[in-house]
Amino acid sequence: MAVAAGWAIAAALSEQSGKDVAYNDVPADAHLSVLTGAGVPGPMAEILVDVDVSAVRRGLLTGGSGDLSRLIGRPTTPIADSICAALNAEPSGPAD
Repeated sequence: MAVAAGWAIAAALSEQSGKDVAYNDVPADAHLSVLTGAGVPGPMAEILVDVDVSAVRRGLLTGGSGDLSRLIGRPTTPIADSICAALNAEPSGPAD
């Protein structure tokens, strides 16, 4: 995740929840260790870390092209609105 995006999400979470939320940028080697430690197979973990380092952190997945809106057929939702909706959603119980 791009650092700027991470800070923006942490700030939106803090504002919407009323709690302090910190963003900690994790180095690639630590990210890989966390993923493999959580059971993600090594090759898949390496792919995820590579996407994070090569695309996300360099901002290659950001932009205002409007492509996502065209693909989903509606305007995109600002992250602050999504966080607010998630925090105010009724908890769902286990499926019967």
